[in-house]
Amino acid sequence: MTTQAVSNREERFQAVIELARRKSKQYGFGWFIDNVFAYSFDKDTFITGQYIHEIANRMNTYDWTMDISARDHFKSTRLYAEIMFDIFTTDKDIECHYFSYQQGLSAYHLSKVKKMINGNPFFRNFIDLSPMAVSVVHYHNGKAVYQAMPEGLLSFKRGIHAERIYVDDPLKDPENKLAPTVIYKINNVIKTEIFAMVKRNGKCRVVGTPQTNVDFFFDEGLRNRFNVSIKPAIVDELNEIVIFPEWKSFGDLIEIRNILGVKTFNQEYMAQPSYSENSYIERTDLLQVVNKDLPMSVGYDGNNEVVAGYDIGKKSHPAHLSIFERTRRKDGAYHYKQLLSKWFDGVEYKAQLEYLVLAVEIYKIDKLRYDNTRGEFEGFAEQGLLPKCMEPVSFNMKTNNAMAVSMGTIINEERIELINDVRQIDQMLQVNNDLQAVESPQGHGDSFWSNALALLEEKERRYGVRSI
Repeated sequence: MTTQAVSNREERFQAVIELARRKSKQYGFGWFIDNVFAYSFDKDTFITGQYIHEIANRMNTYDWTMDISARDHFKSTRLYAEIMFDIFTTDKDIECHYFSYQQGLSAYHLSKVKKMINGNPFFRNFIDLSPMAVSVVHYHNGKAVYQAMPEGLLSFKRGIHAERIYVDDPLKDPENKLAPTVIYKINNVIKTEIFAMVKRNGKCRVVGTPQTNVDFFFDEGLRNRFNVSIKPAIVDELNEIVIFPEWKSFGDLIEIRNILGVKTFNQEYMAQPSYSENSYIERTDLLQVVNKDLPMSVGYDGNNEVVAGYDIGKKSHPAHLSIFERTRRKDGAYHYKQLLSKWFDGVEYKAQLEYLVLAVEIYKIDKLRYDNTRGEFEGFAEQGLLPKCMEPVSFNMKTNNAMAVSMGTIINEERIELINDVRQIDQMLQVNNDLQAVESPQGHGDSFWSNALALLEEKERRYGVRSI
């Protein structure tokens, strides 16, 4: 090939790169992922789909995002892709700091970014300003410079201010399980130091896996600052719906769960904090009584007894209402068919009560037990505003055990049909053998207690004449 031919070929390829840069700016992050970033992988090995496009659209729309995401479901990779997008398209200098629990781990992440850049033909003419530093991303794209430095959460130097701050699995130490005191320190660093580093109009991304119910992921103040996404790998187990089927099928994930065990799988793939004990109700037993053909909510025009349970919540904990039609079987035992599973997130008590009054009428509720431990509805009761069917229950060790045993018996004997409400199912499984629940943005075991209130089977009183 002649020198002129080589020159012409290089000019054509450079024109392709410039066209890709213009289209990346015009069409955004999603277009870049499918048409440029994909070339950082071996031929035909990059898998995309609706899940990837949804992530790209969120990151295009929001500059501050916090993602609790399933393991190996484009979690860290979304950060790698955005770094490369910025390098590819920026017209002004950008400084980035990439945080992980240890600096060595963040250095590993940036070394992967650098490897992807070096292997991508669209970046071949970009100048590596730190060629010998494998953990420092420092490139000139012909118009501007992008630099990303690795940082450890407990060892970085204060005073950093940058256009980009990334926080990747901050609570995960590959070698050890973090002690509660260390988790507290990291939470404090995140809340008081990290977010103050982002320059005006800058971007902040947080991705990770929760470890405990007190992780900063669940801090209400921080969550108000971010657009938050919680994406478990399995969306609906009964219908075998998963979040990224092009990458991991339902069968693939079940196989992984069988290998890892339920506890580890829930934390790594289902975006749930770990907890020390097993669930009070076994997942297999609970799924056995879920009827996926039941509608999420319907009115009621029958004449059978209707019972309900209501776990009151407001800000940090959502409220949940569960309503059942109760009928007698031929053997004399009760059977329960769920008519409604409804969540109330951040709803004021007055609005909650208004809905309960309406539900009593629509569903012809005969008995509605509600949690009166903190007395949230006492003022309404004193004013005579509660329907007559509402019965207060104060939670204590004896009452809680009675409710849990009653519900567990009904489930084990398969005398119940539950609506396929994934959130309801997950929160019922959050309560452990000590009747304690892990707190998360989705709840605090609230549906466990609303259902337990509804399903409390009190022993019938028997009257007789006592001889003196």
